[in-house]
Amino acid sequence: MPAWSKMRIREGGDRIQTAQSFKRFNESRRNNTFVRYEVELAIEDEPTEVIAIQYGRLERILVCGLGPQTIWKKLRHSVLLLAVITPAKTNGEDAALTTTQFSNFGVSIVTDLRNVKASIGTVETRKCWGIIDRAVGTAKTAFVFDQGDHEPTGSEDEEEDPEDPGSDFGMA
Repeated sequence: MPAWSKMRIREGGDRIQTAQSFKRFNESRRNNTFVRYEVELAIEDEPTEVIAIQYGRLERILVCGLGPQTIWKKLRHSVLLLAVITPAKTNGEDAALTTTQFSNFGVSIVTDLRNVKASIGTVETRKCWGIIDRAVGTAKTAFVFDQGDHEPTGSEDEEEDPEDPGSDFGMA
């Protein structure tokens, strides 16, 4: 079965490579093989499915061409892109919301490549790995002044415009 070694998420998203290609070619470069992926979980006696956020190492990307057999139903004559991922054991924590660490991996899984949402960072600390997930919508920049600090107001000659929010930061 054909395999890809790299991918990029659409619309300016992350560039991700497989662990297999990283080991072969780029051991001295940044490791971008760890990913955030989402899977739908069916909960017993619940009418709706839950989306679970997971983390793991992208091992391979498989290109699976399906033939004309009727067993494939609507997928006949199509190509599926499959991600082989070794999941990190994170107890279901979302690293974009809370400090998340792992020290072990689970058994590899195969999922649709479209379930891979982003590249994540990992940092080794205290005999385990911390996950850095910079998911869009969860991290925001904020400017906060302590009571002892003086807010910049620009030059003394300029008047502050109460309608211009930038004037609080000397950007008017």
